[in-house]
Amino acid sequence: MIFAKRYLIERLIAGSPEYYDGCETPRYDGFSPDREDAELFRTQARAQRRADRVGGEVYATSVMASLADGFKAPVIQVSARAA
Repeated sequence: MIFAKRYLIERLIAGSPEYYDGCETPRYDGFSPDREDAELFRTQARAQRRADRVGGEVYATSVMASLADGFKAPVIQVSARAA
């Protein structure tokens, strides 16, 4: 099994971690207590730029790689029936 390195943004609020999920609205700051909701960044530089804007620290994590991880751009699959 192949693993890929990804980066996430975490902050501590009252001693408990919150993870940046990328869903910022005027009423919601974009942080969730669930790690499964965390937005994963492909590069540390991009994660650091976002962390500088929203606040928080960047941490590396490993996730199972999929076929799309072998490409620089995301792969979009289109079925024959959709055409």
